[in-house]
Amino acid sequence: MRQIVTMYVLSFAITATAFAQTSLHDRAEHITGSDEGTIVCKNEKAMVTLMKTRTPMMALNLDILHRLEESGDCFAMPRGWLMLEAQDPPLDQQEDHAAKLVVRTPDGIVHMWGMPFGGD
Repeated sequence: MRQIVTMYVLSFAITATAFAQTSLHDRAEHITGSDEGTIVCKNEKAMVTLMKTRTPMMALNLDILHRLEESGDCFAMPRGWLMLEAQDPPLDQQEDHAAKLVVRTPDGIVHMWGMPFGGD
Protein backbone atom coordinates (compact mmCIF):
# COMPACT_ATOMS: atom_id res chain seq x y z
CA MET A 1 0.00 0.00 0.00
CA ARG A 2 2.81 2.39 0.89
CA GLN A 3 4.43 1.75 -2.50
CA ILE A 4 1.19 2.66 -4.26
CA VAL A 5 0.95 5.90 -2.29
CA THR A 6 4.62 6.66 -3.01
CA MET A 7 4.16 6.04 -6.74
CA TYR A 8 1.04 8.26 -6.75
CA VAL A 9 2.89 11.08 -4.97
CA LEU A 10 5.85 10.80 -7.35
CA SER A 11 3.67 10.84 -10.46
CA PHE A 12 1.75 13.81 -9.08
CA ALA A 13 5.00 15.66 -8.33
CA ILE A 14 6.25 15.11 -11.89
CA THR A 15 2.93 16.28 -13.32
CA ALA A 16 2.80 19.28 -10.99
CA THR A 17 6.34 20.30 -11.92
CA ALA A 18 5.56 20.18 -15.63
CA PHE A 19 2.29 22.01 -15.03
CA ALA A 20 4.06 24.76 -13.07
CA GLN A 21 6.14 25.67 -16.11
CA THR A 22 3.29 27.62 -17.70
CA SER A 23 2.07 30.96 -16.40
CA LEU A 24 -1.00 31.15 -14.16
CA HIS A 25 -2.76 33.36 -16.71
CA ASP A 26 -2.21 30.89 -19.55
CA ARG A 27 -3.38 27.98 -17.41
CA ALA A 28 -6.56 29.78 -16.33
CA GLU A 29 -7.57 30.37 -19.95
CA HIS A 30 -6.80 26.93 -21.39
CA ILE A 31 -7.68 24.36 -18.72
CA THR A 32 -10.81 22.35 -19.42
CA GLY A 33 -10.42 19.41 -16.98
CA SER A 34 -11.74 19.12 -13.44
CA ASP A 35 -10.42 18.37 -9.97
CA GLU A 36 -13.90 17.29 -8.91
CA GLY A 37 -13.94 15.58 -5.52
CA THR A 38 -10.68 17.05 -4.17
CA ILE A 39 -11.23 17.97 -0.52
CA VAL A 40 -10.48 21.62 0.19
CA CYS A 41 -11.06 23.83 3.22
CA LYS A 42 -11.78 27.51 3.61
CA ASN A 43 -9.21 27.92 6.39
CA GLU A 44 -5.98 26.24 7.42
CA LYS A 45 -7.23 25.30 10.89
CA ALA A 46 -9.99 23.10 9.42
CA MET A 47 -7.61 21.36 7.01
CA VAL A 48 -5.01 20.72 9.73
CA THR A 49 -7.78 19.23 11.91
CA LEU A 50 -8.72 16.92 9.05
CA MET A 51 -5.07 16.01 8.33
CA LYS A 52 -4.33 15.14 11.97
CA THR A 53 -7.27 12.71 12.18
CA ARG A 54 -6.19 10.52 9.25
CA THR A 55 -6.18 6.78 9.88
CA PRO A 56 -2.91 4.78 9.86
CA MET A 57 -3.68 3.85 6.22
CA MET A 58 -3.77 7.60 5.36
CA ALA A 59 -7.56 7.62 4.84
CA LEU A 60 -9.55 10.61 6.01
CA ASN A 61 -11.61 10.29 9.17
CA LEU A 62 -15.08 10.42 7.63
CA ASP A 63 -16.79 11.52 10.87
CA ILE A 64 -14.54 14.58 11.09
CA LEU A 65 -14.90 15.25 7.36
CA HIS A 66 -18.72 15.15 7.57
CA ARG A 67 -18.65 17.48 10.59
CA LEU A 68 -16.41 19.95 8.72
CA GLU A 69 -18.66 19.71 5.63
CA GLU A 70 -21.77 20.38 7.72
CA SER A 71 -20.15 23.46 9.26
CA GLY A 72 -19.14 24.68 5.79
CA ASP A 73 -15.43 24.68 6.62
CA CYS A 74 -14.47 21.93 4.13
CA PHE A 75 -16.05 20.47 1.02
CA ALA A 76 -15.33 18.41 -2.07
CA MET A 77 -14.63 20.58 -5.10
CA PRO A 78 -17.52 20.40 -7.57
CA ARG A 79 -17.21 19.73 -11.31
CA GLY A 80 -15.54 22.59 -13.15
CA TRP A 81 -13.36 23.73 -10.24
CA LEU A 82 -9.65 23.39 -11.01
CA MET A 83 -6.57 23.43 -8.82
CA LEU A 84 -4.17 25.79 -10.59
CA GLU A 85 -1.35 25.85 -8.09
CA ALA A 86 -0.37 24.21 -4.80
CA GLN A 87 2.36 25.30 -2.43
CA ASP A 88 3.29 22.73 0.20
CA PRO A 89 4.55 23.82 3.61
CA PRO A 90 8.19 22.99 4.41
CA LEU A 91 8.74 19.27 5.14
CA ASP A 92 9.29 19.91 8.85
CA GLN A 93 5.94 21.75 9.11
CA GLN A 94 3.64 19.41 7.16
CA GLU A 95 1.97 18.06 10.30
CA ASP A 96 1.02 21.55 11.47
CA HIS A 97 0.36 23.44 8.22
CA ALA A 98 -1.75 22.76 5.14
CA ALA A 99 -0.87 23.32 1.50
CA LYS A 100 -1.90 26.67 0.04
CA LEU A 101 -4.05 26.09 -3.04
CA VAL A 102 -5.06 28.39 -5.88
CA VAL A 103 -8.38 27.18 -7.26
CA ARG A 104 -10.26 28.41 -10.32
CA THR A 105 -14.03 28.39 -9.88
CA PRO A 106 -16.61 29.40 -12.48
CA ASP A 107 -16.75 32.75 -10.62
CA GLY A 108 -13.01 33.42 -10.50
CA ILE A 109 -9.81 32.39 -8.74
CA VAL A 110 -9.79 31.79 -4.97
CA HIS A 111 -7.21 30.73 -2.38
CA MET A 112 -7.94 27.72 -0.18
CA TRP A 113 -6.17 25.03 1.84
CA GLY A 114 -5.55 21.36 1.14
CA MET A 115 -3.40 18.43 2.20
CA PRO A 116 0.33 18.69 1.55
CA PHE A 117 1.24 16.56 -1.44
CA GLY A 118 4.63 15.58 -0.09
CA GLY A 119 3.27 14.09 3.16
CA ASP A 120 3.56 10.43 4.16
